Amino acid sequence: MGTGAAVAAAAGVTAYQLNGGGTSGGSGGLLQQLRDKGTVRLGIANEKPFGYLDGGRPTGAGPEVAKEIFKRLGVPRAKAVTLDFTALVPGLKSGNCDVIAASMNVHPDRCEQVLFSDADFRIKDAFLVPRGNPRGVATYGNVAGKKLKLAVANGEAQLEHAKSAGVRDVATVPDVAAGLNAVAQGRFDAFATTRLIAAQIAAGEDSSLEVTKPFQPIGDGKRVRNASAFAFRLGEEELQKAFNDELRKLKKSGEFLRLVRPFGFTEADMTVLTAEEIC
Repeated sequence: MGTGAAVAAAAGVTAYQLNGGGTSGGSGGLLQQLRDKGTVRLGIANEKPFGYLDGGRPTGAGPEVAKEIFKRLGVPRAKAVTLDFTALVPGLKSGNCDVIAASMNVHPDRCEQVLFSDADFRIKDAFLVPRGNPRGVATYGNVAGKKLKLAVANGEAQLEHAKSAGVRDVATVPDVAAGLNAVAQGRFDAFATTRLIAAQIAAGEDSSLEVTKPFQPIGDGKRVRNASAFAFRLGEEELQKAFNDELRKLKKSGEFLRLVRPFGFTEADMTVLTAEEIC
């Protein structure tokens, strides 16, 4: 999703050998090149729970799903390329990675720059507010109506969600830590993020903040699709199709949920939205 909780400012690469095999074959193009090399480069923003490094090993919801899919496609190894979230699309386009595996939120501007897979998740938003929620923050519409000051992390979909709901006083901060500090210091009334990020923070030690009830964003009177997905370079339709075929099998079998449940995802976050539907 890209919240920058622990982003790496400069690119780094870590290799990890996947368990299991997979058969090679298929026609040319990037997929065959990856099979020949035996390694795929996964672009991540080094943020929990979506995609991060753990002892040099790429993990999180995105990498674990991607590793399983590429293993099935005959690519047994993965490298994590860590970039700031805002650098992921430029990094993909310039060839620094082969696929973005960071649960990137889908919106029209990105649909013009990359090929998205079928959606991986639809995750509700939530706010971090001072304990006791003195301003009664609940939804973007409620924030707009009360003319409250809202912070969101740079590059996050929550900025678009807030603006489409009419929030005028909204500003970006570098990352989650900066957003929390801004609320704790009283510079903003709330910090908007995903329910997963909010839940992780709520489980931490900062007792001065609390998490509001998760909600589905509504903009211009309509529910926002709020879907995320893997991303490929334009022109890589063969890889996109092969990846989607395996992704759908994982979802149908229940293996997808098994892979991501350890990172806090639940059945409520699952979706069957296709690449065509989200773009």
